[in-house]
Amino acid sequence: MPPYIEHAVFTALAKLPADRYASAAEFATALSSASGATFATTLNAPITKRSLARDPRMWLTVSVIAATAFFAALFFARPIASPAVSRQRVQLWRNSLPSALAPGARAIATQAAIAPDGSVMVFSDTAGGTIVLKRKRRNESDATIMTGTEGAVSPVFSPDGKWVGYLTDALQLRKVPIDGGGSVTLAEDVQNDDRSVAWLDDNTIVYVAGGRIVKRLPADGGASVTLHDFSNVGYPVMLAPLPGSKGFVLTMCPNNCAINSSVYAYSLLTDSMTLLVPRAAGAWYSPTGHLLYTARDGGLYAANFDVNTLAITSGAVPVIDGVDPARFVMSASGTVLYTVDEAERSLAELVWVTRDGHASAFDSTWIEHFEYPALSPDGQSLAVSIRGKTTDLWIRRADGARQKLAAPGEVNWRPSWMPDGKALVFVSVGDRVKNAQDIAVYRVPADGSAKASLLQRYEFGLWEAELSRDATWIVFRSDVAGGRNVLLARPTTGDTALRVIRAVSTNTVSLDVALSPDGKWLAYTSNENEGAVNVYVTSFPDARTKFVVSRGGGTEPRWSRDGRELFFESGGALTVVTVAPGPAFTVSNPRALFSLAGYRRARNRQQYDVSPDGSRFVMIRGRDDGADGDLRGELAD
Repeated sequence: MPPYIEHAVFTALAKLPADRYASAAEFATALSSASGATFATTLNAPITKRSLARDPRMWLTVSVIAATAFFAALFFARPIASPAVSRQRVQLWRNSLPSALAPGARAIATQAAIAPDGSVMVFSDTAGGTIVLKRKRRNESDATIMTGTEGAVSPVFSPDGKWVGYLTDALQLRKVPIDGGGSVTLAEDVQNDDRSVAWLDDNTIVYVAGGRIVKRLPADGGASVTLHDFSNVGYPVMLAPLPGSKGFVLTMCPNNCAINSSVYAYSLLTDSMTLLVPRAAGAWYSPTGHLLYTARDGGLYAANFDVNTLAITSGAVPVIDGVDPARFVMSASGTVLYTVDEAERSLAELVWVTRDGHASAFDSTWIEHFEYPALSPDGQSLAVSIRGKTTDLWIRRADGARQKLAAPGEVNWRPSWMPDGKALVFVSVGDRVKNAQDIAVYRVPADGSAKASLLQRYEFGLWEAELSRDATWIVFRSDVAGGRNVLLARPTTGDTALRVIRAVSTNTVSLDVALSPDGKWLAYTSNENEGAVNVYVTSFPDARTKFVVSRGGGTEPRWSRDGRELFFESGGALTVVTVAPGPAFTVSNPRALFSLAGYRRARNRQQYDVSPDGSRFVMIRGRDDGADGDLRGELAD
């Protein structure tokens, strides 16, 4: 805050009336001196009034605090002069990236970065139907598109503030001058799901490459070197630099980040990791000598941190309430950009959507954090998970009655109905502190008359379960050691030993299993074709033949109840192919039905279901009606 504004404010707040300004006009004159006119008028008025009126759905980012004095004074009340706290309200992106803790986040990435001196913010946002980087200077009211940055996420500033590095949908690591100019490609092997990058003080960049391998390369160009292979450990996300290029902090997710994550420090000197904060997500080093991090259930915390030993040396204290997990970034000078109240924003409703895209309420009185809906065979009841402190399985019956079903784990989700509609199977995640692979499939009566019973356990855990329509087969997905996954199946009677339907290599995944109604074909998604995720269909259970169904990408396949159509997401739209009758698998060209903007989507399990007659779909729509949820937040330095 400029000294003249600080003086004007404290004069206006003087205890004795005689020490205050004589009138509002005198106070206004003091605030609008020549040196302060740009700050007071250009920054505050257009941002909080004109821009908000133009587009009230824009994400608000608030609150700027002078970092060094703020944190030191806050935690230790050191006898030093503290500059006044400065708070500003700015509007940034229109459409947010999915939260890193969302169960079906299609890719984990950060959305914003702040220049080392806190003067510029760069963020990802949509423009012209694609995502790009935008630059917002603190003394300007509007953001400017940075040309040539299509598909950009996870921006980071160079230590001198002259460049912005970022990752792209094309799985490239690139950099672009902050003042505009051509982008430079540095690497082309970025991890598809975990797009994380950090720019170190020595002008090298570390990033997560394919196979969850963290690599390092010179920011001026050159070959990359492998630092560490995390494929047997989990998912490394949200990298942030440590001073002196000693290493970086990162968040590790053993499996799905929606279930568990912890903050670690990685040492470049010893190629080793140190657990810093369990049950946390997203961390940055503060120039005050603290580690700042967000708890999984929200809130920003700080603890003393020894950057030489990479160890926390004090208990943590709360800094700001309500900060969204993994949704904050920090500059070298201490500016913090963060969002708040994610819980309220992620509330959603269930809707019916017709084939032409018309939406109507499924139950207008039911607003929750919904995940993975599944319609009963007759279409009269719905099973769905509701996410809170725990994730619970619920039934909504034809008469509108709702019931939570008894389930054993902390996370109970991804239901699939038995053909008679009297029971469900679902995935339950238990106590993973005691057993990291406690991810099993259970069966529970749909009327809630009994507790869930164990149906299938596997040494590496099970993440999906899909029953055939005649209940003779059940298909599972498991993530096994070495960063691979496998599709398994077994008959429900007779020889019930698990058999491998599809095993994949380290860099390939298969998800979204869906059995055709006649049980002859298994649809799934895979990135086996040069890294692009597409919908495949293979003969079942022999898997001897295989077909690519989608064109240019596809996820979340669902069959119609008669098996004559296969629906899936492609290019941001719900798409359909017609399946010809007969023993051979023959399909039409894909045809888009309607846009999926505003509806929840996932990369690892279907977030919608099809009505029995195929005329409409039950989907999850965010209450804010944004593409993935519009955000409100705060900026502090």
